[in-house]
Amino acid sequence: MAGGGHRTRGRSDALTRETGIELSPAECGRNVVCRGVCLNPLVGATFQVGETVLLGLRPREPCARLEQLTRPGLIRGPIHRGGLRAEISMS
Repeated sequence: MAGGGHRTRGRSDALTRETGIELSPAECGRNVVCRGVCLNPLVGATFQVGETVLLGLRPREPCARLEQLTRPGLIRGPIHRGGLRAEISMS
């Protein structure tokens, strides 16, 4: 993982089900992709992915970039399901 703010992605399957739009992790600007994990409870928590220890900073709400890639109004669907912004605590 590279960069300052590391992000995980959750609930992209719901976006596809609800809108029919499928986006790759790169299109959404995600560094780490996960499925079946509730990310919002990780805000303020330390957790581990492989050998890397991360600190959950805040929810990652969808941004205007997502609408630019798809269509206006799309970001209302994944509100509170956009992922998690986290930083590396130890690796």
